[in-house]
Amino acid sequence: MHCGNTVYGKQKLNKKRNMGIANKVCDFFEFWYYQYILVTALYMLEFWERAVFSILGVVTGKTTVRRFTISWQWVKSGLRICGSADVVC
Repeated sequence: MHCGNTVYGKQKLNKKRNMGIANKVCDFFEFWYYQYILVTALYMLEFWERAVFSILGVVTGKTTVRRFTISWQWVKSGLRICGSADVVC
């Protein structure tokens, strides 16, 4: 019996090699979504609870990043108005 050289094994290997780019991308995202669920312990929640938690996390993250971006733009424009470091606004 040849485990690695069976016809079934070769067909399975060729099928894996010929997997389309869409399937590879899908597998990539499935892997990282699975990691996300494990790290955040979302695997214990139902699907709808998981979706709500994920959406709230994305919205909160985007809001936080945008708030710091706007704050930094205000600081840069304030420094531009002052002109030099020895002038206190």
